[in-house]
Amino acid sequence: MRAGRPQILLADDDPTILALVKTTLLNYGMDVRTAANGADAFALIRSDPPDTAILDVNMPGMDGFELLAAIRSRELPVRVILLTARQQENDLVRGFTLGADDYVIKPFSPMELVARVKRLLWR
Repeated sequence: MRAGRPQILLADDDPTILALVKTTLLNYGMDVRTAANGADAFALIRSDPPDTAILDVNMPGMDGFELLAAIRSRELPVRVILLTARQQENDLVRGFTLGADDYVIKPFSPMELVARVKRLLWR
């Protein structure tokens, strides 16, 4: 983690999720950039890699799995949490196989998400 406040990238096509998670993370001392789709998120990650990225799997265009694969194939130093309504075992296994550091299923507790982000940041 860089000196100062942890840098988080949040990518989700649901504006309610973006607002809720961003506000929660800001309240816990983290700086948050947001993207509403995978392509915009990937551009932000490539230009200035965050400490942690929280990615929705079901985004239009480049979905969270594709974005995670792109991050890992370029060996970008980003910890990734997948945040998704997909709870099938094969989706969970796919996420971890692609290199996800964590997998959180919607609906979720914002406080649990903060705890998971902090756990990754201090690893």
